Amino acid sequence: RVTNEMVKHFVQNGGEWIVLEQFQHQCAAARDGIELAMTYANTQLPFSYLHLIAFMVSTNNVCMTVKCAVKLAIAFSSGDIQTAIAEVIFLIVMPLLFHGMVVITFMLHDPFGTDILDFPILSYQVYVANC
Repeated sequence: RVTNEMVKHFVQNGGEWIVLEQFQHQCAAARDGIELAMTYANTQLPFSYLHLIAFMVSTNNVCMTVKCAVKLAIAFSSGDIQTAIAEVIFLIVMPLLFHGMVVITFMLHDPFGTDILDFPILSYQVYVANC
């Protein structure tokens, strides 16, 4: 509606149609981009994909735990305190980081929700309804 009113005003004042046509194409491309973002926001990931990610994180944490336990045992038997402390830190910090990233991804999966970190979808819908 806004572009149609601009066309009338622009043509009445002797403006060139080419500039206005380019503007309309840009507006249509922006509308299509917003529609595509909303389509992606409303599309769920396949359930098997989520299970695969959770399985990979858990497998990585188990492998890292086994590796740290072996290196920790070797460090204790040889009396290398610095390596033992480093392995204990890895054993605690790395699984927490990986599971933390999975939790953050879950919280950010829908950027158009009602959480405090989300885009204001209600404001956008009110704006579109008023246009």
